[in-house]
Amino acid sequence: MKHSGIRRLAAGLWLLVAGCMATGAEAPQPLGGTLSPFAQAPTLDGKIAPGEWDNAIRTVNFLSIFQQMMDPREGSAMLGFHGDRLYIAITSELPPRPTNGPFSVATQRDTEVIWDANAIEIWFDPNRDRRESGAGDQAFYQLFVNTLGTTEDARITPGTAGDKGWNPDVTSAHMLDTAARVWTAEISIAMKDLGMNPAALTGSSMGLLISRNYKAPWNQVTAFRHSGAFVAWGQYPQFRFTADAPVVGIRSLGDKFFQAEPDFQLAIRNPGPARTAKVKLHIKSSDMPDLIDEKELPLPAGGAADYRLTVPKERLHIPEVDHSVSIRIGSADGKETWFNYAAGWSHDPMTTIGWGTGRRSIEKKWDIRTTA
Repeated sequence: MKHSGIRRLAAGLWLLVAGCMATGAEAPQPLGGTLSPFAQAPTLDGKIAPGEWDNAIRTVNFLSIFQQMMDPREGSAMLGFHGDRLYIAITSELPPRPTNGPFSVATQRDTEVIWDANAIEIWFDPNRDRRESGAGDQAFYQLFVNTLGTTEDARITPGTAGDKGWNPDVTSAHMLDTAARVWTAEISIAMKDLGMNPAALTGSSMGLLISRNYKAPWNQVTAFRHSGAFVAWGQYPQFRFTADAPVVGIRSLGDKFFQAEPDFQLAIRNPGPARTAKVKLHIKSSDMPDLIDEKELPLPAGGAADYRLTVPKERLHIPEVDHSVSIRIGSADGKETWFNYAAGWSHDPMTTIGWGTGRRSIEKKWDIRTTA
């Protein structure tokens, strides 16, 4: 984080310290999943071509960092790797009209993209496997990208100011569909600039946090659940690099998701030998009985399997209350986890409004009067 952005980092460092102090307790299994290499690198052109990102881990919609509830503005995030580069694709809603003029204003690298009206923020922790022990390079890496492809980036070592001279090899392509109000961003970054050795990835893991930074109303929302300051590395979803482990993508939550009638659709892609996947999806909804769906799915070698759960109308509580879902997919013997995800949602989710919080119905998901 650079310039005035560093001040926000300093304000949140206490969460990082608190997370480190808490490592003596047994931690829950981290969110995230396994990654296997793309057979072919995606073409960065601002378009999600059919099949191009199939082997990426994928989530649908984003969650507020303060309430961990799904923001009603639609979107998706995808993550994968090929060769010596990481690849990230994000689709997200644009406001009904540009806030404060154009959708983005920063055109020069490292020129306050943090304050841009529409930006993506990504935090990288390539030393996730050894961070608790204090071994290895303790640096974090932060990257902002706006709709113009302008970047702001920093290398941050806990306890020191951000390194404003860190300029990684980043490539991105963007498509702004102003009719549908959708921003598609495809981003690639060289692993060597994150201190990673592409030849020694298998078996290692990375903490990686993807955020869509909204204005009107202001809210930072993440692809996987996260609470509070982004320097809280212990909450980053953890992604393990493998040669051929299954990769899971949420394809859809259904058209009536926010009306308490979710239709969960997931794809499990298996680039390796034949396996059996065990899926557990658990929904809680106010005082209604929990809904738990468990099943095993055969994964053919080099193939895929689909999982779907359509929740009947009125099985959950009324749309306005809070609901939550957790999804775990792994090996049938329980020894491997390939996907671990959790989220809350509501028709009227508690969310950030300006500098405070309150419930906002999905019909009022944009408030162009609020530009903080």
